[in-house]
Amino acid sequence: MEEGRRVLFEYVSANPTGPLSIAHARQAAVGDALVRIMRYAGHKVDTEYYLNNVGVQIDLLGRSLKERCLETLGRTCLIPEGGYKGAYLKELAARFLSVCREKIESIDEAPIEEFSRFAVGEILGIIKDELYRFGVSFDNWFSQEAMEKEGEVKEALDILKDRGFLYEKDGAIWFASTRFGDDKDRVVVKSDGSNTYFTADIAYHRNKFERGYNWVIDMWGPDHHGYIARVKAAIDALGFNPDLFDVIIVQLVTLYKNGRPLAMSTRQGEYITIDELMDEVGVDAARFFLLMRRTSSHLDFDLDLAKKQAPENPVYYVQYAYARACRIMEMSGTSPEGLSIDLFERAFLDGEIETEERQLISLFLRFQSVIEACLFDLDPYPLNEYLRTFAAAFHRFYERCRVISEDELKTAFRLGIVEVSRVVLRKGLDLLGISSPERM
Repeated sequence: MEEGRRVLFEYVSANPTGPLSIAHARQAAVGDALVRIMRYAGHKVDTEYYLNNVGVQIDLLGRSLKERCLETLGRTCLIPEGGYKGAYLKELAARFLSVCREKIESIDEAPIEEFSRFAVGEILGIIKDELYRFGVSFDNWFSQEAMEKEGEVKEALDILKDRGFLYEKDGAIWFASTRFGDDKDRVVVKSDGSNTYFTADIAYHRNKFERGYNWVIDMWGPDHHGYIARVKAAIDALGFNPDLFDVIIVQLVTLYKNGRPLAMSTRQGEYITIDELMDEVGVDAARFFLLMRRTSSHLDFDLDLAKKQAPENPVYYVQYAYARACRIMEMSGTSPEGLSIDLFERAFLDGEIETEERQLISLFLRFQSVIEACLFDLDPYPLNEYLRTFAAAFHRFYERCRVISEDELKTAFRLGIVEVSRVVLRKGLDLLGISSPERM
């Protein structure tokens, strides 16, 4: 395994315009599991959430909140085109009017910025609470607004200009990204003088590398796949190594209930939030199910299956294997420290090993290679699949191999298998951010 690297991993980074959706929940589950796996493998990982708190969508958020405030006061509500219609804005409007009572009389004249600032602050609080409940935390919350106020966007453009990578055409300023492998050049300053979204991304990625990281990882949604080449081009043009930059594209999720897909639309407010998902199936099931497909594949999430306390529920099946191993060790009256290594080795060398025992031993030996596969793919899916396979093998072992018997050698050998299984299952579940209940 390669020597540990200094990593900056940015993931989720949903715009602070509403509660987190199921798509963000998948990114959170994947990102947090990968961070745990990378740290286990020896990498020094810092996590970051990029707060896109300026721009058109924030202006629309403020305008939408203002209209909801007018509605609360009995006035006509006209949500702007492209605005946000979720019920959460009605709650925010009531809170705004409660906190900012002096604004009520002059609400028509109140600047949109005040509504935007209030909404972003409140929604960011909601997002942080949702992620905390989901078991996800970030080392840093990076503000786009603060970055722009510090002049970092201008600095990045000045560097590109000084290096001859910017040119003017049709009244706009373009970045010559084709010189670095992109399929076309990109506008960084529009003809009206405003920056594009890409311009802030250029500055942000310069900031990441300036902080000294030798591996920068971003997690994006599927609609950003075409964005990779231009960001790599900007990194290269700024003088950094684009090979030290990786992007994980996480595909979307479809929720199913009673065999039917549930509709989801962010701005219409008709989507299932991460909080609602946790309320419905619990944190463990939510995280495990969100990791049951490769990140490059669309994921179908069966809410009914996730709630079942039965073997057909994969997370229940894996956790039950761990609880069963704990119960066997408890019944044996033997602590892990009390296991006889000598007896285990004698049984392994001299005894007759059953097929189920051999399968588990083979799986023990695969654990490290599974971790390496997760790192190579930048995807925790191999570990999820491994745990399901391991749990099935352990349940077969339990059903066909009596662990505690009069045969001292065989008992010692099988207790050793049970204890190693218990350790592997606990470690695997922990790396996926899932609890290991000792009783079920």
